[in-house]
Amino acid sequence: AGNKTESASMTVSTANVNPGGGGGTVEEPNSQLLAPAISLSGATQTNGYYTGNVMVTVQDSASAVATKATKIRYKVEGATAISETDVEGRTANFTIEADGSSTITAYAVDSEGNLSTATTQVVIKDTTAPEVASLTVTGYDRNAIVVKASGADNTSGVSSYEFQYSTTSSLSGFITANTIVTPNASVTYAYDNLTINTRYYLRVIVTDMAGNSSTSEAITQNTADEGMLDDELSEEIGKYVDYTPVSGSFTSQRIY
Repeated sequence: AGNKTESASMTVSTANVNPGGGGGTVEEPNSQLLAPAISLSGATQTNGYYTGNVMVTVQDSASAVATKATKIRYKVEGATAISETDVEGRTANFTIEADGSSTITAYAVDSEGNLSTATTQVVIKDTTAPEVASLTVTGYDRNAIVVKASGADNTSGVSSYEFQYSTTSSLSGFITANTIVTPNASVTYAYDNLTINTRYYLRVIVTDMAGNSSTSEAITQNTADEGMLDDELSEEIGKYVDYTPVSGSFTSQRIY
């Protein structure tokens, strides 16, 4: 009988074979130096403003097998100031503590001192209530009291004025009449449909863009008496005869 020859085919994959032997895998060469990623955590954010300390993480964006980065470099300028700092490894952590605007600039750095493209992030923190919240009476009659509210906030700015009233001095007795959303430093408002010859306690709550608020001291004002002389009533109404309310309704006329 003749000799029988069998043939077989075999495919050899070299994608993960170590040319030097030993059965290891070939890793992707360290070739990437990418701009790092910045992430923020640890504080509530309202309208873009943080209301507590902000924890910052700067992370190398390249994969562990592809990166050339050996350290992270960062600095912070503005309300929180941190001089240029190098952290060995692929991650750096720090905290923004000061109110105001802080700008973070971060790089990935390789073993030869080369820098990646910069990554920047602006953080605005506001934990401070408005500096000014005050209320003054500018006019009144039998059924209305006109007031002027003032507010100021040096970090995020004024957002709104909440006008409240009560017929008792108890802090739990105040009712909100209206809230006016405006960044203005002052607002005029008319409490209307009030009861004749009644003492009212009035106050305003000023809120900033970050949600912090300040409450004014309560002031008192009586509406006019039913028996008030017409000329006295006209004099009071004349103080705001040209007044146009921001909201609600108010009629500046003589009342009999």
